[in-house]
Amino acid sequence: MSLHSGSFTIKNDNTLWCYGAFLGYGYDSPIKIMNDVKYFNSSNYGISVAIKTDDSLWVQGYNNYGQLGIPNETFISHHRKIMDGVKQASALEYHTMVIKKDNTLWGFGRNAHGELGHYANLKTDNANATPTKIMDDVRYVSCGLGGYTMVIKMDNSLWSFGNNRNGQLGHSTNIGSYTPNPIPQKIMDDVKYVTCSDNFTMVIKMDNTLWSFGNNQRGQLGHSSNIDTSNPNPTPRLILNNVKYVSCGGKFTMAITIDNSLYGWGLNYRGQLGFSTNFGGVRANPYPTEVMKDVRYVSCGSEHTNVIKKDGILWGFGSNSSGQLGNPRNDKGIPYPVKLFDDALFLAEQPPLQEKILLIDQDNILAFNGDKWVVASKTPYSEQDFIQYGVEYLNVYMIEALKSFSNIDIACWVQDSTNDEDLNIVLCGDYTAPYRYKIEMLEPYVLLKEWTPILTEETHSTVSLTSDMFQQATNPYTIKITVEQPDGTVITEEGNILLYDTEPKLLVKLEGKNLKIEIGDDEQDKIKFKVNLNGKQIYPSDGFTDFLPTPHVQTIYLNTKDINIDSSNTIETIAFDSYGKESKDITSFIGDYIGLIFSDEKGKYYSTDAGEVLQYLSFGSIIAGQTTLPVKVNLTNKEGMDIKNLKVELHAPTYYQTQIQISKTENPFIPEQVLTFTDIQKRDENVSFYVRIVTNADDVAHSGEFDIYAEAEPASES
Repeated sequence: MSLHSGSFTIKNDNTLWCYGAFLGYGYDSPIKIMNDVKYFNSSNYGISVAIKTDDSLWVQGYNNYGQLGIPNETFISHHRKIMDGVKQASALEYHTMVIKKDNTLWGFGRNAHGELGHYANLKTDNANATPTKIMDDVRYVSCGLGGYTMVIKMDNSLWSFGNNRNGQLGHSTNIGSYTPNPIPQKIMDDVKYVTCSDNFTMVIKMDNTLWSFGNNQRGQLGHSSNIDTSNPNPTPRLILNNVKYVSCGGKFTMAITIDNSLYGWGLNYRGQLGFSTNFGGVRANPYPTEVMKDVRYVSCGSEHTNVIKKDGILWGFGSNSSGQLGNPRNDKGIPYPVKLFDDALFLAEQPPLQEKILLIDQDNILAFNGDKWVVASKTPYSEQDFIQYGVEYLNVYMIEALKSFSNIDIACWVQDSTNDEDLNIVLCGDYTAPYRYKIEMLEPYVLLKEWTPILTEETHSTVSLTSDMFQQATNPYTIKITVEQPDGTVITEEGNILLYDTEPKLLVKLEGKNLKIEIGDDEQDKIKFKVNLNGKQIYPSDGFTDFLPTPHVQTIYLNTKDINIDSSNTIETIAFDSYGKESKDITSFIGDYIGLIFSDEKGKYYSTDAGEVLQYLSFGSIIAGQTTLPVKVNLTNKEGMDIKNLKVELHAPTYYQTQIQISKTENPFIPEQVLTFTDIQKRDENVSFYVRIVTNADDVAHSGEFDIYAEAEPASES
């Protein structure tokens, strides 16, 4: 799979390989990440999901919205198993969708736009970490950037739900807005494949026609309507004929036609289309252009593309700023294919169903349920039987099928047609005895890895050891591996390990009044911690926290009353792991108020961030009929981040005919009720405005007060 700053591929031995700087791997040359992987999906938003050959689902990365299906943890540093019996999964940005083997669809993560297909926590950033069942009879799912989901059901109908601001759901409901669309809505019939990206969607129908809808700012939809704009394109439009696979990038698209030719269109700023037209620029390339021939699979990242040709060689082009195309790195981009390595199986989410094989025993259609073949249906077979029960290649499955059934026949499905011709199957090579194995720790006993499925090739396995498995800090522990063959032969091997403990890792960062603390531990020991501010404990109220799993991320809000304004402050964070190793962090800062703070020309504040008045903007005594000179007021951005759309609003009661007025400029003085500053205001940057009082000669003597309020939006919000 291609990513923003890294690439992944699954090789023929089901090993997962990575190159580039994504997820912290940071290698220009390919490195092996996992074994026994048959499906992998990841995104440049720091999450990944993997389906192993035993159909278990493993997750890793950021989990701040529950998008990994794990409650109460914001980051998962190592792949962790969360579910069994999984058929397909899609994860992008802040939500994940999973299809189980019973064809039910499940979702978890953020649901602000209704992208999970239900009403819980709409228009909020609340986590939905518990997997929730959404639909039955689902064949395929794809998650889109911007918070939306596309689903193909078993009857090949296409459904959508979530954000439709750019028309990416394929209908016109709530286009041009962020109004949620949580109810799945049917879009079209006869759909073979769907894929989503940055607010646009591509669909392959059963007749191999390619359709598109959504955002077309850089021509990524394959036509010229609404390019160079953000106008929505909600109506599905025919783009290309004879297409068998398509992949969406950041703002570009790559498609493979029936004759294995590769076409590309959209943005080509980094050369991600594989040719030099508009390379280095942002002009749209809205029309499909042929790039390569003899292509088997393609996968697009944010700004680069990976391609597997029919000979199994992996090629790449586009951005190489983080080594995602190997060495040497190139910040500008590579607009032509470069070879990466051989023996690649596939790149991204499972490719569309192009070739499937059915095993048939007399009149019984067989399906592989993870460890054996079972009767799933009866002949005559249909296209739907290939989709639901077929396999893409035969290896040890064939051997197991021959052991279980007496009269095996094979049917092939290729590009929507069945082949009834006899197949010549030749068994060659050296016979390797099948085996399975498990891994245990003795005294105390812990089952580290359950019995694997039947294997026929050499395998490498990694198991995680957590602190709760051990009874003391330094002690030999015995690990036992047991291998069993079908004839009953059992082979065991034992080895000792010695445990050494290291101190927890502390990362403390102060952003405004938010103290962000990240605590990790190389051994994944549990930790406890406390925080002192200027010698006074502020978290927890007494003692230390309970022992918490690592990594642990927490944000603590600092009270202004505990801060020494305009002088030095010291934050002391102390952490211990479960074996008593201590880490300490000292963070010093000069205290200041937080928020949008008003001050006079000398820099003296009018009020605190808690609303306490420090001084008044006083005009003294004014003679009736006079207009005061404008008084300059400074407004300082002390939010700890950049802001935009700053609004200053006057709240003044009516005092006879006296008027309080505010203006952006001193001369001319243009009174406005609300002053709006649209430019981005940097941290600690000032904007100024002016205040004056206009009285009437007929007014009686009086006095009064008025308020001025300010509000703004974070500049990082879209």
